[in-house]
Amino acid sequence: KIVTGGSDCAIRFWDLRTGQQTQYLDDTSLQTGKAHSGWVRHIQFDHEKIVSCCVTGKIKMWDPRTGRLEHTFESAPRTTLWHAQYRGNLLVAGGHGLFSYDLRKRQCITAEVDRDASFGFLNFQFDESKLIAAASDNHLHVYSLDYAKPQRLLKFGH
Repeated sequence: KIVTGGSDCAIRFWDLRTGQQTQYLDDTSLQTGKAHSGWVRHIQFDHEKIVSCCVTGKIKMWDPRTGRLEHTFESAPRTTLWHAQYRGNLLVAGGHGLFSYDLRKRQCITAEVDRDASFGFLNFQFDESKLIAAASDNHLHVYSLDYAKPQRLLKFGH
């Protein structure tokens, strides 16, 4: 199975053997038949949840078994998001800022808005104690996840 999202605001499931669409996610509150109200920029999924983020600054968490929308997380107003990544109960999203959320409590932990640098790629370090964020200011930002909220450790680049 593969899950895709794109500029059509849709999230679709596909069967890799047949190439046929098998499921379509729909946020019924939008009344458009779409998953998001803007371009779906990133999707991460496993057997427990699907997390999608959109250029409009919304991150949505879905149940992969039922396709039901479980929660919508908001970033800062007028913030574009490019990437979202989760591990355990921590969700981190990047775009024109870096935002972290507690998935269990379904609330924002930190919001670091940065209009000068976009965070286009996020990745947890293999031991899950650090988050690496690549930014458009040609720097890598390294955050510690050992505390209740991410704290910046390093900023370096070319």
